[in-house]
Amino acid sequence: MDDRAVAVEESEVVDFVYSIGGDSNLDLNELIPILQALGEVIQEGHRVLSPEAGEIQISVKPFETGSFPIELLLSPDAQYALLAAYNAGGVAAIIAALETIGLIKSKVHKFVSLLELLKKLKGQPPQEIKPIEHGKKFVVKGHDNQLTEINGPVQNVYNNPIITDNLTIIYGNAFQKPNRDKVQSFIKGDRDSVVEVTKEMASDIKEAPMPEPPEVNPEVTEHTNVVFLNPKRGSFEGEGDQWSFRKGGKQGEIIKANIKDQSFLDKLGSGEYRLNGGDVLKVQLHEKQRVVGSSIRTTNEIVKVLDYKEAPNRPTQRPLFDDRQVD
Repeated sequence: MDDRAVAVEESEVVDFVYSIGGDSNLDLNELIPILQALGEVIQEGHRVLSPEAGEIQISVKPFETGSFPIELLLSPDAQYALLAAYNAGGVAAIIAALETIGLIKSKVHKFVSLLELLKKLKGQPPQEIKPIEHGKKFVVKGHDNQLTEINGPVQNVYNNPIITDNLTIIYGNAFQKPNRDKVQSFIKGDRDSVVEVTKEMASDIKEAPMPEPPEVNPEVTEHTNVVFLNPKRGSFEGEGDQWSFRKGGKQGEIIKANIKDQSFLDKLGSGEYRLNGGDVLKVQLHEKQRVVGSSIRTTNEIVKVLDYKEAPNRPTQRPLFDDRQVD
């Protein structure tokens, strides 16, 4: 573990709170995308920063009458508990991920979090990201020539579109109604960890793409494989762009892919197929990687859906994907 870790009293669970101020009423259609985005941001940040620690177990604490804070109980995967005891994983790794993303403040170390960086960039790609101190830190030159120094872990999560995409949902969806004035997130019982985002700040939190490196002798590789995927996010109205899937089961990586199989998209649009997270797709996946310098860009296309299997004992609630949950 690096110096991001906070000196916290070790326990088995992190009680993380996300609270919307100014309006205690939240429709179910608003709640589900926010919960899903929160879970993906925390899970993916933890995976990027502590890949050896396994997945986080995330559960929602029952709501208290008359209030609307969302309490998430975050705990290490039980099968990795022994590993976490010998490596700096467990609760410390969860806390470090929350700090690096910017969902809570660090009480020990001062650095610019991903959330603070996105506020500075305001949705504009930086002109340049320059490594310093042998790659331990980076200087980000914004579109307005402002220089911001970030550490290596923040650079890693910034380079992950799953995290940056879902941060815009967490804060953008929260202010869809006029009476809402702020969002706070913190560790329960620790007010020093509070991060507050106002409606005015939220307008600056947008995905800011990485700068395109100069096309000097790019190396390109392409291949098509048959793989199995679990769906995570998309649209069942027949739109093929910006889907996300889990590749390799519960512990597998999350990838983004465009679906080019029009027959499959038509069945989604008609409602014949209504995807849930436990479903399995057997697909022809075309992966293209472009390497320029030390930067690797990967794009994925699902050329053909070869087989679609519904999860056994599917839940009766509405499907995981619909027109209100498009990325």
